[in-house]
Amino acid sequence: MRKMLAIILSIVLLAIPIPVARASTFSNVNMTLVPYGPISNKINAEIRVGVYNNSSASDYTVNISITQNGVTYNFAPISKEIDANSNELFRLFIDTSTLSGVYTVKAIVQRAGNVITQLSDNMVVIETSSINRSVPLVTTAFMDPGAFVDGVYPSQGVSTQQDVRNEMDALNNVGIKTIIVTYAEYVLNGWGAFYPSQIDELTDQVTLVGNSTPTELITPLDFDFLGTILDQAEVNGQKVFIGIGRGTDAWITFDTRAWLRPESQSVLNPVYLQEHVDFAKEVTDEIYNLYKNYKSFYGWYISHECQDITWANYFYNPVADYMHSIAPEKPVLVSPAAVTPWLIVDQMRIALSNSSVDIFNYQDSVGAGYDETTFTYTYNPQIRINQMDAMYQKYLIEHQNSNQNKHFWANIEAWEMTGPEYTNAYAADYLRYKQQLDIVSKYVESISSYETGGFLESPSSAVKLGGQPAIDLYTHYKNYYDEFLGD
Repeated sequence: MRKMLAIILSIVLLAIPIPVARASTFSNVNMTLVPYGPISNKINAEIRVGVYNNSSASDYTVNISITQNGVTYNFAPISKEIDANSNELFRLFIDTSTLSGVYTVKAIVQRAGNVITQLSDNMVVIETSSINRSVPLVTTAFMDPGAFVDGVYPSQGVSTQQDVRNEMDALNNVGIKTIIVTYAEYVLNGWGAFYPSQIDELTDQVTLVGNSTPTELITPLDFDFLGTILDQAEVNGQKVFIGIGRGTDAWITFDTRAWLRPESQSVLNPVYLQEHVDFAKEVTDEIYNLYKNYKSFYGWYISHECQDITWANYFYNPVADYMHSIAPEKPVLVSPAAVTPWLIVDQMRIALSNSSVDIFNYQDSVGAGYDETTFTYTYNPQIRINQMDAMYQKYLIEHQNSNQNKHFWANIEAWEMTGPEYTNAYAADYLRYKQQLDIVSKYVESISSYETGGFLESPSSAVKLGGQPAIDLYTHYKNYYDEFLGD
């Protein structure tokens, strides 16, 4: 069985492109599989087809099928009328419980009864053990652009564009097929954009929330980080979520009244909220127009975290709706921190049902040893690990009860701190990391990890970000990955 897994995964890792027909001059069509990469036979996989109608209003039909060894299963056609110069999302959820192996997913798109294009991609389904809901591998990883800024983490040199490409290759070598760029800008840290932005607030100076004087911004890297990631992802057959950054207020998605911030600086002030939503839209527009032609541009990450999804939806929903309006096939992901859904009965279920976000990628909050009983950081990761089973089981129940097909992922932290301040993170011990992986694989659809730069570093890296602890974690995880595949 393990040898078979190795063969199956090698097909994905080679990422051999499948030729597809071009769309007509009237329409553009894109397809996305969620999750991307190996999935288990215990989840519902999503196929998203975004259809752009560049002409007059017309009826469109999408026919989706999966094929294995010459046997094809056709799903019911999905039909919609698309207005002139508009777009629509055609989506299908597939129960994978009877599937195993490699399938070709095909979408045939018709306009007014005429076939205009067909798209194909591979879907790999792996039978998991009786206790696992997901494949027990990290298939997605966050990548902080700031990790490559000189001096942020211990290193043996200044990171270059080639070092970023090498990092992408190293992740690909351990089956990490999806990258989440945590932020495209970080003005809150005095850095501007990590791409060639023309937005004044990302290139010159900006006044942060709570400050009366503007902050002068520096150019953090001397190359286009986003473009480099997307380009290398194309080479490797990887996919990329682009995080838009947090603007001038990282806390707008939190109930800041508990921190004695004025209500005027919260989502309860419609003018203040709209100002920050508009800035998020402006960054989204600029990124989309710069990089929309990359096939590796997979989805969006709203970089703002939250604890209360109900509160965060005030910001998440208009931003996610806008992202969907320009690229309906691209899923929108958020990564809530230490959500406690059982504090108020049904609150999280209702919040999920009312959310425009597609993927909820819950942080395990292990790195700083968050204790949900005292709402404090203990800097003892095992305290949080001991709470993880109950936490993720309750997340799963809330998702199942919401009946909205929201994707349920885990974000396991690859770092820790000694305390007593929330600073100076370093790579976690592998055995601790493996505990987290084993727990979340029982509950979630897909597993991601925060983060790679400085915490998960290949021994072949020239700069060795994060030093020996990061190299050790990568080495031990690669041994586990290779053993899982049966090498």
